[in-house]
Amino acid sequence: MEQFNGVQIIIVSHVQPALSLPGRCDSQYQAVRQMGNRLEPSILARGASCSSGPVDQKNFVGLFEW
Repeated sequence: MEQFNGVQIIIVSHVQPALSLPGRCDSQYQAVRQMGNRLEPSILARGASCSSGPVDQKNFVGLFEW
């Protein structure tokens, strides 16, 4: 969870091996922020990373229009 401008944001991610490229992965993630009483999803981001470790703050806030 990340806090930005008083708003709580989480990242939901899915990573799986890329069948066509051994050693690579298909990954996608989406930030979700709480705005008042509602949850607002960001755009869906896609990548080829197999990483499931810590995420930079830009990944939390950069997928939204502020």
